[in-house]
Amino acid sequence: MDALGREDGKGKYTTPRWVQVWFLVRSRARWKRKYQDLKIQAKRLQNRVNDVI
Repeated sequence: MDALGREDGKGKYTTPRWVQVWFLVRSRARWKRKYQDLKIQAKRLQNRVNDVI
């Protein structure tokens, strides 16, 4: 018997699949945007350091 209490290993999800997909796509987009912004900021700071040297 597993943690869900069912023998077949399949749990019953109450959230529709389209909501799960929407959430995961949104999460991935936010993650990508966050790290793109950080990459741009790092490049900007590196250029400033290079200008000083």
